[in-house]
Amino acid sequence: MCVRCDIIFLRSANWRCFEISKIYLVRHGQTDANLHHIVQGQTDTPLNAIGMAQAKQVAKKLRVLQSEFVISSDLKRAKQTAEIIAKICQIPIGFDSRLREMRLGVWEGKTFEDLERDPSVKIWNETPSRWKMDGAETLEEVQKRMVNAIYKFAKLYNTLIVVSHGIAISSFVLYTKILPLDLMWEYLPDNASVVKVILESDLEGESLKSK
Repeated sequence: MCVRCDIIFLRSANWRCFEISKIYLVRHGQTDANLHHIVQGQTDTPLNAIGMAQAKQVAKKLRVLQSEFVISSDLKRAKQTAEIIAKICQIPIGFDSRLREMRLGVWEGKTFEDLERDPSVKIWNETPSRWKMDGAETLEEVQKRMVNAIYKFAKLYNTLIVVSHGIAISSFVLYTKILPLDLMWEYLPDNASVVKVILESDLEGESLKSK
């Protein structure tokens, strides 16, 4: 398996001065729902055998980075991935519900084929920032909680592993690149892939900006 690392530079006065934080964003390993194209959202699904193997493989690649801490979504598929990473990398672990996948309301548990008959799927595919559904979050809400969570832990550690979910990670990457949320699909990571983000201090700005 090839670990993809997209290096993104961010500058912010909120990061510790004169220090650089390296963040490795990891999407959880495969689940049966991934395999069968079933919408998960915040449904608490576990890794399957392939997902467990993917988590072990990505952990071995991350081990050489000497990260200080792994923080994870508390959903089972991310938690299992993070626990494997923490064990192999021999680093402490924590969990934060703000790193969960987007809550997708009544879509959760349905197959992609089922959703083809939903009139709102066109908005979801083409302009996901405008998508709304009963019981669901908006992409903007997901992005906000992801940024807040990663800010918190990046202030504490110079090298951090963050285990989360596809849409959630994509929303954060778009924020770092100052790109619209409607580009979500272009930045959706594969299972057990890694995106590297480098965060550095900047005395001129109060918010995250892409370099």
